[in-house]
Amino acid sequence: MENKAIVYACSDQYFEITFASVKSLLQSNDCTGIKLYLLSDNVSGENCVRFKDYMSQKGVSVAIIDIYDYLAGIANLNSVEGSFTTYGRLFIADVCQEDRVLYIDSDTYVNGSITELFFKDMKGKAIGGVQDCIDSLYYDMIGLSKTKYRYINGGILLLDLKVWREQNCSNRLVKYLNEHTEIPNFDQGVINDIFRDDICILELKYNVLPQIFYFKDDNKIRRLCGLKVFYDKVEVLEAVKAPSIVHFTGSGSTPYLRPWMTGAGVEHPYAQRFLGNYNGTISTRKWSFNIMKHKFFSKMPFAAYLMFEKILKIRRNKIIKKTAN
Repeated sequence: MENKAIVYACSDQYFEITFASVKSLLQSNDCTGIKLYLLSDNVSGENCVRFKDYMSQKGVSVAIIDIYDYLAGIANLNSVEGSFTTYGRLFIADVCQEDRVLYIDSDTYVNGSITELFFKDMKGKAIGGVQDCIDSLYYDMIGLSKTKYRYINGGILLLDLKVWREQNCSNRLVKYLNEHTEIPNFDQGVINDIFRDDICILELKYNVLPQIFYFKDDNKIRRLCGLKVFYDKVEVLEAVKAPSIVHFTGSGSTPYLRPWMTGAGVEHPYAQRFLGNYNGTISTRKWSFNIMKHKFFSKMPFAAYLMFEKILKIRRNKIIKKTAN
């Protein structure tokens, strides 16, 4: 069997968060045969040495790649908080020689085995991902049918690079990026637009978002996001009970704090496990409208919360559309 190739991408600002996730990956999985790629957005030399030393101790092969070598030819990229790290995952096929690769976002905690993914039948699809708990507006922005397609979250991606290369996907990505001056939802919008007919939907347990832990109900998520198709109740409850990968997104639809934050909000169920590997700073989250909203509606029927969210959604969607145009 070839290497179990796993890819992370981060800037120096996000290095400690990435390092904590990598530690959880190696604690929850047999390190034998793992090759880890780090797509670097100006990660410092000191942190690169720390990373390599840790991998050496674990007997894991590692390669640190400068992502700017691959982004230079792209004309239209919108930064995320001043970083272009998120776009690194679009060029994994140019970095990795393996036929099967797993990409994992930095803001994650790996709680179980990921080995099965390297043997999963992807049915000839180039890319696999978990359906996102995202507003249906994002389907509309790239023309996705809500009954035919399932918009995936880009935080965990399983790539069949053999199929990817056969279908010339890297060139399709570059062409798309150069032709679109505004990209809805950054690279995630690109992935869902280009690969709409070439996505393998993965089990929910491989990318468990805050909304899954908070609502624990497939019907509530469907109603909240305006989705026609989603995982069923059994799949949701199984993911809550035994997640393989926990994803700490900054969702405004839950009151959860990300583990490296303190202050206003509610501690995420897996925060303490993540913090056991984290050596970075803790930032303070101030009271916000979202936190006060959840505090107010926490003891009220879901229907009341949903009605309030629908009112907010009208304003929020106008802002999103204005930003995208």
